[in-house]
Amino acid sequence: QSPPNPNIYMILDTSGSMDERDMEWEGVRRTSRIKVLREVTKDLVKRYRYDAYIGYGTLGYLGYRERNSSYDYDVVKQEISDLSNDNSLNTITNQINKLKANGGTPLAFSLYETAKYFRGEKMLNRNLGRRGVTYHSKIASNPIRYRCQEQHLILMTDGAPMGDVTGAILSRDRRDMGVSDRSETYRNQPTSAVGKFLWNLDLRTDAQNIGNKDLAGKEWLSKGSKRMPLHINAITFGNDTSNANIKELDRTVAPSGGVHVHAKDATALYEAFHQIFQDIIQ
Repeated sequence: QSPPNPNIYMILDTSGSMDERDMEWEGVRRTSRIKVLREVTKDLVKRYRYDAYIGYGTLGYLGYRERNSSYDYDVVKQEISDLSNDNSLNTITNQINKLKANGGTPLAFSLYETAKYFRGEKMLNRNLGRRGVTYHSKIASNPIRYRCQEQHLILMTDGAPMGDVTGAILSRDRRDMGVSDRSETYRNQPTSAVGKFLWNLDLRTDAQNIGNKDLAGKEWLSKGSKRMPLHINAITFGNDTSNANIKELDRTVAPSGGVHVHAKDATALYEAFHQIFQDIIQ
């Protein structure tokens, strides 16, 4: 029996540097990085719509702060969906067309916050400065469908982490995330530490909102099931990323056996995304 289609969720860099016009796309020079990213992402969802359930989000504007100026924490832009329906494809395509370069590059924060989507936890909405932070009132529907389904994240960035503070850390994660003080809600974490933490999860038991059985009516831990971590792949885009940051992303994908591709130009970005998708699906 063929395995179920995997879930693939892309975490896309929409930081200010993505407005740089240093790429060539379809013969047009001085094309912005964000324009290239929009076109590549639209091609991905169209090409692989029958082979995977796909969603995407963006890096947070900045990492977690309890009190700071107002900014958007809403990292999930399109929940993982079945795009075999033309209406669903049109919806996600229209959303991708709206992507703008505005924000920072909090890599560890965004990995951890995105994982809450798979784990059935409330997610951050906005930071209101002195009035604190707000959460979405409802927990998003869990995208995990089957006990043997793989869950994949693809982290794409064009620069070094900025303002990268991981939080709000869940109470059940405090020990594993190195938080001992009960009053603490955040921690400075390298991206690789979050990647290792996510690989060690088993979403069959960790996710809070998947019920007792999958969509095939099988119990999550029944015979034939397998451990369900979050697999991580990464892409660095352009020439702004230092060797140290490239090595840190290498360490981030290593626990799950993922790949990290340094795509220096638009063609390389296109090829990197497609190769990762094909590796996951095959």
